[in-house]
Amino acid sequence: MEEIRKFVEGMITTAGVTGAAVPVIRHIMLTITAILLAMLSDFLCRKILVPIILKITEKTEVTWDDVLFNKKVLTSACHIVPAVVIWKLMPLVYLEYPIFKMILERATGIYIVVMTVRTMLVFIGSFKGLENGNERRSSARQYFHTFCGVLRVLMLFMSGVIIVAIVLGKDPMTLFAGLGATSAVLMLVFKDTILGLAAGIRLTSNDMLHKGDWM
Repeated sequence: MEEIRKFVEGMITTAGVTGAAVPVIRHIMLTITAILLAMLSDFLCRKILVPIILKITEKTEVTWDDVLFNKKVLTSACHIVPAVVIWKLMPLVYLEYPIFKMILERATGIYIVVMTVRTMLVFIGSFKGLENGNERRSSARQYFHTFCGVLRVLMLFMSGVIIVAIVLGKDPMTLFAGLGATSAVLMLVFKDTILGLAAGIRLTSNDMLHKGDWM
């Protein structure tokens, strides 16, 4: 991006622009350049990379890759690419304006986290659909669905903590460390509930309970 800045400044100087108009025109041109690069990355990802991956999965003999890496998952992942480009380039464009640079970095960081979580949730949904097509006993399928649900909740919780850390400008690990003591207290308060959930998962996973059994 520094080379692009120098190139743009050279163009402005060659055009004979001087005075206070130079930084204004430079920021406008650099902003347009960053947006165009983000749009180009989005186009290449959606129109070239996604079709190539879909064709590769269609030609394989297995079927699980067709379910996991479907168009919905790949399209959702493509939304992350232009955001990363903006996240990398825009702060360099507005290097002289630290407040605006900070706001832009945090906004794009939050967007990247949200879209990443969305992509993972779509992927988990596809993974869940793969299990639905598998002829396994209902108890094992129910255990798998429970596991996917717990994984969704954990991902949403972790993403929420990361977003709060981005807004506050803190290290996410610091917030997770602070939540460690809180989680210990919650485990003591909800000990019976947690043990009941663990016992239910164990009964389901080991197929220890059947219809008609005496309780």
